[in-house]
Parts: sequence; structure tokens; C-alpha cells
Amino acid sequence: MTALLLGLAIALVLFWAVGAHNRLVRLRAAVRDQWLVVDAAWIKLIAPLQGSLAAHLAHAPEGDIRSRAEQLSLACDEMIDALTQARQKPLDTVQVQNVLGAREQLVGLTHRALSQDSPTAWPELVSLQLRMWQSLPILVGQYHQAVEAYHEAIDAWPARWLARRIRLSRVLRLDPMVAGLELAP
Repeated sequence: MTALLLGLAIALVLFWAVGAHNRLVRLRAAVRDQWLVVDAAWIKLIAPLQGSLAAHLAHAPEGDIRSRAEQLSLACDEMIDALTQARQKPLDTVQVQNVLGAREQLVGLTHRALSQDSPTAWPELVSLQLRMWQSLPILVGQYHQAVEAYHEAIDAWPARWLARRIRLSRVLRLDPMVAGLELAP
């Protein structure tokens, strides 16, 4: 009888562990999927800007506007590189921080170009600003919902014990991105 109860207890713990593991892995995959949606949105925002900047560089005479276009083009390239590296290791804190840093640099240069020149000189930047305001907050909100569900799951006891054993860690929220969406004053 004792062996039966012990076997039943072991089976119950084993079933719980398998179910908890599957839930944690599924929630982490949901976070990764939402990250990839945000990543794709950034690519869709930056790719047209890169084409416009290339046209700017081809036709702009030497001077401040050409210099700003070159800086913006380099910042777009750095953002694409950071996104590409983050795609290789989704949810890696260092990679996500690199993306946020590249994004901040791009936003800063965009803000400077719009404040120093007429908005008519940079229609692609105005377009970028509008598209960011329209699409990114919703996508980042969905990412944050997935992150919160995942964090709740790995912080709850006894799943916290299992999460440590299988080396599942917290992931980075994109709060700096949400707080800094505005591109113009």
C-alpha cells in the first residue's frame, strides 16, 4: 500500500512537472513570437526610409542635409544589424538592449533632422513618425502582455523552482521604446 501511494505521488509530481514545463516553454515561445512581430514592424518602417535616404544621398548637394542623410542612413544600417543579431538570439537581454540603443540613436538623429530642417525636406521622416505612432504602440502592448504572462508563470511557486532548473529567465520589456516614441517635439 505504501509503495502504491509513493508511486502515485511520484506520478503526480511527474505529471505536474511535464505540464508546468510545457506551459513555461509555450509562454516563452509566445513572447518570442511577439518579439518577432515587433521586429518585423521595425523592418517595415526602416526599409522604405533606407530607400528614401539613398535617393536623398544621390541628389543632395554637399552640406548639412547630405550629412544628416548620411548619418540617418548609417543609423538605419545599425538598426537593421541590431535587429538581425537579435533575430539570431531572440529575447537575449544584450541583443534587445542593442536594438533599443540603435533605435534611440535613429530616433535622436530623426528628431535632429526634423528640428533643424523643414519637414518638407524630410517627408520620409514625417511618414516614419506617423507610422511609428500608428503601429508600434499596439504591437509593443501585445509583446508586454506576453512578457507579463511569462513572468507571472516563472515567478509563481513551484514553477519558479522548475524554471530555474531548466534555466528559463526573465526577458526584457521594451519600456524605453514605448516612452520614447515621439520623434518630433
